[in-house]
Amino acid sequence: MDANRIAAVGVVATLLLVGSTGPAAAAQQPTFVVELDDRGDAAVTITYTYDLGDDAEQAAFAELQRNETATAAFEDRVHDRFERVANASENQTGRQMGIESAAVELTREDRTGVVEVSVQWNGLAATTEDGLVLDEPFASGFEPDRAFVVVLPDGYEATAVTPSPAESGDGRLEWAGGTALDDFEVVATAEPSADTDAATDADGPGFGVGGAVAALAATSLLALRRRSGT
Repeated sequence: MDANRIAAVGVVATLLLVGSTGPAAAAQQPTFVVELDDRGDAAVTITYTYDLGDDAEQAAFAELQRNETATAAFEDRVHDRFERVANASENQTGRQMGIESAAVELTREDRTGVVEVSVQWNGLAATTEDGLVLDEPFASGFEPDRAFVVVLPDGYEATAVTPSPAESGDGRLEWAGGTALDDFEVVATAEPSADTDAATDADGPGFGVGGAVAALAATSLLALRRRSGT
């Protein structure tokens, strides 16, 4: 991400400015989760964790949790950033996409600050007669820096997956951070219901949001330390 784009979303400097990234508490780990529904829409959530190593960092995080103005401004920036990626993916795939319901939530678990950035991404997966196909924007050079998880809709199963996930089960597919997802594709079909004899026969831009938010977090930490003189 270039310096101009970082400056354009500089409001994060008032939000993600506490501590450095570090080991998360056992109950929460850094993740990138795509939770699909049967229409091809998805709830996308990126989770960041920060080590709140001293009282000053813990107090700063608590202050941020109360700062509704900064949170609202950051949510607007998150929406805009995701929308740019969605527009590029829409142009590549020819499938209508849209971003709504951007949200930022800050919580704390002991000495770990947790920041969840989420959006509702409409039209992320293509719908077919049999089910769903998820590929772009993840198929074009996306390499997650944290666990990447795809959650299928209830009653769906993955019938073809590239590359193979490190873990899978109960409609959940997970790839380890650092996995190259070139040519990424998940094909999911609806499992036959109890009263159905058989299923019906069937007839890039890289994803930059995760890296953008991570870069902004690092910039924000630097801003905090310069301002506080640490």
